Amino acid sequence: MGKVLVCCEKPIQMSQLVAPFPHKKMGDHIIVEACKTFPDSAVFISAIGHILELYSPGDYDESLKSWDIKNLPIVPSPFKLKVIPSKARSLQTFRKFLKYSSIKELLTQEILLWKDSY
Repeated sequence: MGKVLVCCEKPIQMSQLVAPFPHKKMGDHIIVEACKTFPDSAVFISAIGHILELYSPGDYDESLKSWDIKNLPIVPSPFKLKVIPSKARSLQTFRKFLKYSSIKELLTQEILLWKDSY
């Protein structure tokens, strides 16, 4: 199987998902020790909500900074994303672990059927 990277949207979700497994908190991530579910161990990381946001109309064209009904609809092609400045560190954590050659599988909370109840 190989080591699994599990990406959670929120730290509380990460904590709840690792609770049944033998694990160790390591700063910006949690390592789940090898067990029946994760035979080669797993790394759990989390964001703090959304990391990226859509460009605003003014980011595409300076003239669109002030809204005017005459300019609608604004449908950029392609849609672009930018990092939310306060979430840059979370993105760095995701990038760091996605580059690890020991990571063989990627899971998200949706794959794990996690229901966000907060």
